[in-house]
Amino acid sequence: MDTISTNVAPVGSKPALAARIKALPTPDKALLKLLFGAALLALVLGLIGGFVTALARAGALTFFPDDAYRLLTLHGVSVFFYWLYLIQAALLLVLAAAENGRGLALRPFAWLGAALMLAGFGVSEWISYTGTPLLYDGSPELATDDPRSVGFFALGYLLLSGGLVALAVSGIATVLQPRLRGEADAFTSIGFALFAWAGFLVVSAIAATNAFRACCGRWAPGPSRPTTAPSGTSCSTTCTICR
Repeated sequence: MDTISTNVAPVGSKPALAARIKALPTPDKALLKLLFGAALLALVLGLIGGFVTALARAGALTFFPDDAYRLLTLHGVSVFFYWLYLIQAALLLVLAAAENGRGLALRPFAWLGAALMLAGFGVSEWISYTGTPLLYDGSPELATDDPRSVGFFALGYLLLSGGLVALAVSGIATVLQPRLRGEADAFTSIGFALFAWAGFLVVSAIAATNAFRACCGRWAPGPSRPTTAPSGTSCSTTCTICR
């Protein structure tokens, strides 16, 4: 006698990850597409900068020193900061939303975070292309006579940090939501990993803020302000932005 076998998921099991992502609310999917698209753009820009730099080092191309530093700056900023943090933010949110099953919690925070990160991306790319090239770590010693470039460069990273915190807060709220609704007594292993990951992103953002905030006007000249940042910070020059 012929039989038909079917695969039946256990009661209470979750649908596959792809199905959960497909079922996300439209605003969440739009946000995730935006973040993944921006991350890929940062990666492409960084790879182009790295490829051209490699050609220059091989002797196939010749640049003036400032242009060579500019390429290195664009490469480092795009890959080591914006690609890495944008893709982490996108992956955190998509996995958290899928784990929750009902989309993102604190959705306005997520959109605010994305807007801040994209604004920082734009500022950093613009000042890296038009200002004094500072390399990816924003070394102020390379622009002692151009505090404007230092200030805008730091502003880009501060916007990135603020956006990262807002996105991480949304991710944390999203993985906590099932427990707050009484649908779960404890984290799943994936939920706990996402919660910890979001916490690490917040710590990274705080560290970046502490490193670059001195560049953004706090140490601008004034009656009660020192003209240099204190020792131990990454900025030791005067800035004119964000006064």
